[in-house]
Amino acid sequence: MSALLVLFSCNLMLFGGALISHARPQAPIIGAQISILKPQTQEERRYLFAQLRTSGFNTIIVRVFQNCSDRYHHIGKLSITTPKEGVYFETSLAPVIRNLLPDICQDAHAEGLQIFAWMTTLHANYLHKLLPKVYNYNLQSREYQPTETLDPTAHENQEFLSALYRDLAANPIDGIMFQDDLELKHTEGFHPKQDGKGFYPEPAALYNFTVNKNGITGYKTTFLKWSNNKARALQNLSNAIMAACRQVNQNLIFAQNIHYETLLNPQWGKAWFAEIPEVLSSSTADYFFVMAYQQQISRELNITAETELEELMQRLFTAGNILERDNQQVVFKLQTVDWKNGNPLSSRKISSLLQLLKKSRRNSVIMMPYNENLFAHSIGAFSARQPTLTSNKNNDSLLPRWAESGHNVSNNVTGGIGANKWQAEYLATPSFHQLTTDNILQSPVTTFNQDIRFKQSNEL
Repeated sequence: MSALLVLFSCNLMLFGGALISHARPQAPIIGAQISILKPQTQEERRYLFAQLRTSGFNTIIVRVFQNCSDRYHHIGKLSITTPKEGVYFETSLAPVIRNLLPDICQDAHAEGLQIFAWMTTLHANYLHKLLPKVYNYNLQSREYQPTETLDPTAHENQEFLSALYRDLAANPIDGIMFQDDLELKHTEGFHPKQDGKGFYPEPAALYNFTVNKNGITGYKTTFLKWSNNKARALQNLSNAIMAACRQVNQNLIFAQNIHYETLLNPQWGKAWFAEIPEVLSSSTADYFFVMAYQQQISRELNITAETELEELMQRLFTAGNILERDNQQVVFKLQTVDWKNGNPLSSRKISSLLQLLKKSRRNSVIMMPYNENLFAHSIGAFSARQPTLTSNKNNDSLLPRWAESGHNVSNNVTGGIGANKWQAEYLATPSFHQLTTDNILQSPVTTFNQDIRFKQSNEL
């Protein structure tokens, strides 16, 4: 692991003075990223949002898209006509699961919370299966395979996503967070040649292969140039989407999800995700949300000692300054559950990381996924005396007035402090609500460096 830290330190030196932050002060974001919204009624939502506010949160980030492998928000009884994929806001460009977002915004704002819509990009072609896709090179079969990932260089894809996001921007949201599918992995991004014969670029020009040709031992100069081009195409697309949304609402705030590898070792981010700090500097986003999921990092980098993890996380928090310039700020997202079994992570260890953030003079954090039973007290200590993002003069009480007057809302329904199991779900409908292997972060596979692991799927 010492070699890893040396390599990390060298990468920090490459950026030199870029480590000095010039970001303008902004109100801190104390965010709860919500994968599954459990409350179904307005009263239940208000109760949950009041709990969030009194716990110290000022922002919620709610998933507004639905893939086939995802669990539904708790929207009541489902039917055979309920779409298996789509979105939770009104649009003609994708299947609408239910127009839930306006109600969420109303209830969140009533409790003084800022709301970000968490939305997919390159996997959003629910009704548009014929839109141009990129191809993947399969190392085992040594063949090109079509993917469901939209080609970020295609003009028609930019038009489609801009229109879809404009419909999202028409809702009373405060911001938008891009899902982490705004990426192209190291074997993804090939295109058919114009003559229809073969694909470009050629894998032999990109990779150093193992003897049996079904593994990669390293990357060639051409690959690095290719990664640069992919990174620019991705950033150009996201900037175009943000510009389209700001035509609808000029006050919208935007956040791009960033992999921890991009800060820990920019070579990893460049190779594995086409995510490059120099290219990200052209982003028009207001925030970069770094997926600093501590248990995932431990598993992927084979870290076993708690002190070793804390040292690496401290270095990661410091490296966030690389991406901070002008009015852009970096916010770190911490993991609250085990991706593999869904069990809550140690509250004590989460509290320790929150203290590390404060020592790094960072006053923002996002917990993923939200679990009030696990860390409400920790967040309260972290967010103490922080300024609020919104003014809510008419709602200064700790709970909604109807709740204060003795209104009975079951904590087991809302996932409240008194729930027996925070992760308890209502009975799952077969093929709809089951947690599948596509809905959690998978066990990674090895790459050219046997000690470093490569993530294959998107965040929850």
